Amino acid sequence: MIVRSAPPGRHADEALYWRARIFEEQDDRSAKAAAAKDYADLMRRAPEGRLGRLAELRLAALRKPGALLTSKEAREASRRNLVRIGKALHAYAADHGGRLPGGLDELLGEHLSSALTLIRPGRTEDGGGAPYVYQPGLAAEIGVTRTETGGKVQLVGGVPVVAWEASVDAAGGRNVLRLDGEVMVIRPRETKTPGRGETPKRED
Repeated sequence: MIVRSAPPGRHADEALYWRARIFEEQDDRSAKAAAAKDYADLMRRAPEGRLGRLAELRLAALRKPGALLTSKEAREASRRNLVRIGKALHAYAADHGGRLPGGLDELLGEHLSSALTLIRPGRTEDGGGAPYVYQPGLAAEIGVTRTETGGKVQLVGGVPVVAWEASVDAAGGRNVLRLDGEVMVIRPRETKTPGRGETPKRED
């Protein structure tokens, strides 16, 4: 990792701020931790100034869920989220005569304890911070391949997809949750995954 020195002649606080920004932009967990420490130091040194306020904003961004995760770690954390969502969906269906919820938020409380489970962790460039896309209207029975409104649904491995990440990650893939509870990584060349507001399409 190469870290450039701050331009000479700047105030020490400004130099510290820019050093933290450089650390923050590195794709390295330890560098981001160092950036968080520098921002915290700057907030203590200049609590009322412009740089102190900027440091506070940058530190808040760094501390959001998943902000310090690498791309690989974020994908795995997202996979675990979708596994939990899959289990919660089937638990919900067991309590509602086989019917799945109209939205993932209906799982909160009895079937999911944290709303953060419904958000893709990681950095913005990896799709982090976006809620998962959900296909409502499916029956919990795996053999059903149409929504209650008659729309086609996407299939992966012959099984309907019920939820997926809103965008591909930096590696060009995304996690999808199938109706049987299995989470798979797919890429655009493997199957067309619908974006937010699009109607999912059946895999040929």
